[in-house]
Amino acid sequence: MRTSFWREVWESFKSVNGNLIAIVLFIAGIGLSPYFGWKYSVLFILVVFLILSNGVFANLAQKLYYENDFLPKVLRFEIIGSKVICLTEASKVFSFGSIVSMYFKREGFEELIAIGEVYNIQEDGKIQIKINKFITEKDNIKKEIENNSKDLINYLLVKPNCPKEIIYTF
Repeated sequence: MRTSFWREVWESFKSVNGNLIAIVLFIAGIGLSPYFGWKYSVLFILVVFLILSNGVFANLAQKLYYENDFLPKVLRFEIIGSKVICLTEASKVFSFGSIVSMYFKREGFEELIAIGEVYNIQEDGKIQIKINKFITEKDNIKKEIENNSKDLINYLLVKPNCPKEIIYTF
């Protein structure tokens, strides 16, 4: 089950700072106001907020990067005329018309096999990706894609970017 962005932010905040430290620092900022004036208390609260939020967003970015929660899983392929269409789960990091890359992942390595574009985002959020160009020279991967091989699908990653070397070849 996927969680919302703000839930992830809150969980990151708790893992970096804990609930108690945030409450104590906020109360300290308000409590110091009679001694230093409101201007300095607000400045103190703002500085504490910026320090805490920096750790939160760094932790959140690291979590998203390492867990690959935001990368959709490939569900299946379909050949429509001369087009190869890939259907993936829903993901908020993809938008209509974006260039995407497809990787074959095995034994810790990711091999670029295809470049495509987001062809359609369905009403249920699933993404249709049209494969524009196969990069791999391995014919067996192309055949497995055409045959909708479940073994291959489990090893595929779709990313919302494309290496610049590939873009220059278009």
